[in-house]
Amino acid sequence: MSIYHVLGSGSDANSYVFGDGEDFYLVDAGFSCKQLCIRLGEVGIAPEQIRAIFLTHTHGDHFRGVSVFSRKFQVPVIGHKSLYYDRSKVYQSVDISHNKDLIIKNCKFHAFKTYHDSEGSSGYFFDLNGFNLSVITDTGYYCQKMLEIASKSNVVFLESNYDEQMLANGDYPQDLKRRIASKHGHLSNNQACDFLTELAVLMGKNENEAIQIADSSTIDVYLCHLSLNNNTLQRVESGLKLLKCDNFNITVCPRGEIVIGKQAERGLINGSII
Repeated sequence: MSIYHVLGSGSDANSYVFGDGEDFYLVDAGFSCKQLCIRLGEVGIAPEQIRAIFLTHTHGDHFRGVSVFSRKFQVPVIGHKSLYYDRSKVYQSVDISHNKDLIIKNCKFHAFKTYHDSEGSSGYFFDLNGFNLSVITDTGYYCQKMLEIASKSNVVFLESNYDEQMLANGDYPQDLKRRIASKHGHLSNNQACDFLTELAVLMGKNENEAIQIADSSTIDVYLCHLSLNNNTLQRVESGLKLLKCDNFNITVCPRGEIVIGKQAERGLINGSII
């Protein structure tokens, strides 16, 4: 059985959890250690069940609770070798490279490059013996590799950070607006919709027709990391109405809230840390 949840996402803090019911893995830990433990408890997971923390990058909304949680529960921290953080403050740091197939316990994974203003920023593809999950957030644009990774996934956590009109007309300084909308910023709602449209085409579907496909061929997409000041649930949902394919079961994640994922029956594999 494979289990996954969004522990929370948005401008303030981001963290995702997945596992097999016994061993679990965090992607980012942007909440404090105390808050992270509370949220894990709310989805029925004990902190002692966490086997690793995977880092996308080290901005505070993704990294805030990493060091304390890692030390308190003796959890290794896995991230790209060029990530900048004090490795002496975590229980164990495991430095990796992009595009390498690796394994920790029952989880195969590889990291891939994202385009963000944080050195070593990464997305991830995870494989729990056939149950595949990918994380594609904090990137100023997407590439073909990301589409190919998503096409192999059962679940995709995809960024939909800002509404272009709200950003343009908002109160942010111009340099911050340019940073967010740059190729090393974040994905907009329009870019997220474009990603899904291209993904549907890659999956062999006609982007101009609504084609119902079997449940086994659909992807559960969680649109996440919504900006506090430059986005709303309504803006994201409005853009989704333009999508003309039934390849996806789409959930828009409210800022800061836990979003309960589905469960899938899968076998397990054996492995060891990297």
